[in-house]
Amino acid sequence: MMKKQNQKRILQHTGFWMSFILLFMVIYGPVFDNYPWLFLSSMVMLPFTMTLVYIINYRILPGYLKRKKYIKLGVILLLVLMVEPLLVRILVMFLSGEEISLENLVDYNLLPFYFETSLIVFIAFSIKLFKESIKEREAKIQLEKQKFQAELTALKSQLNAHFLFNTLNNLYGLAMQKSDRTPQGILMLSEMLHFVLYECSTESYNLNKELDFINNYIELEKLRYGNRLNIQMEKDLENKEATIAPLLLFPFVENSFKHGASKMIKEVWVKIRVLTNEDELTFEVGNSKFPTPAGSPDQSSGVGLENVKKRLEILYPQQHSLVIRDDETSFSISLKIQSKSEI
Repeated sequence: MMKKQNQKRILQHTGFWMSFILLFMVIYGPVFDNYPWLFLSSMVMLPFTMTLVYIINYRILPGYLKRKKYIKLGVILLLVLMVEPLLVRILVMFLSGEEISLENLVDYNLLPFYFETSLIVFIAFSIKLFKESIKEREAKIQLEKQKFQAELTALKSQLNAHFLFNTLNNLYGLAMQKSDRTPQGILMLSEMLHFVLYECSTESYNLNKELDFINNYIELEKLRYGNRLNIQMEKDLENKEATIAPLLLFPFVENSFKHGASKMIKEVWVKIRVLTNEDELTFEVGNSKFPTPAGSPDQSSGVGLENVKKRLEILYPQQHSLVIRDDETSFSISLKIQSKSEI
């Protein structure tokens, strides 16, 4: 692979230099009407120009750009461009048998040499700057990806711990009641933890996996609250291939139980609605709510919801909308995620 890349690079550089020799032959051939001398001049000049270009692009340019010494870089380039054509002219005079003297050097029209050198250096310099800007942009993108991935990993770890803490609290409630359903709840928790550990390591999975996990969580909550829960779940999955980031929707459901059922003595309700099509995922959750005194913390400020808000910003920037409604007797969220290659 590396050998092919090196061969490709050599061919590109060879083509670059040969194209300039042909270009100047075409430009100056009719003017001087001396193609052999013109070819000799170009070939003599080529090693000097190549050396100059590679020194500038691979030695001078990186250091000065990194230190942001643009004025010094400009002065050095100007001095080099002024001196190099003079040296080339002297060598051409020597090879062509001309007398090397100050008079011949001054009288000779050096403009073509300056033009040729400056044009080649400018184009090569511009190509190098363009490549450096692409590399810098790619490095920044890669750094951002690593940063986002690290943040997502941290958020997922926080979410898993939050889920485990709340579910253990639920099982603790069953145990305190000395419920015969406690072993079943522990078994269900074990299955859910297996899912979290082994199914949630990918960037995304089929939406149905998320919904199955939510169903299992609801069943676990039913063990605790029994007939006091009135749960309705509506699904209309037109796009059956829809995918979602792992455990992205679950915190909304968990939140509805934590701040709804857990704080109410009488019958409570939780409504869940999931719709998908080729363009969009819609996920809505609403729950009854125990009236909270003025000044009490808003349930939308919990760890789970703050966590999922951050994940949405990272995973679906400008591709989602999240509306939260909170009143005295109910709390609801409406999430819409626009679909591109995946939901």
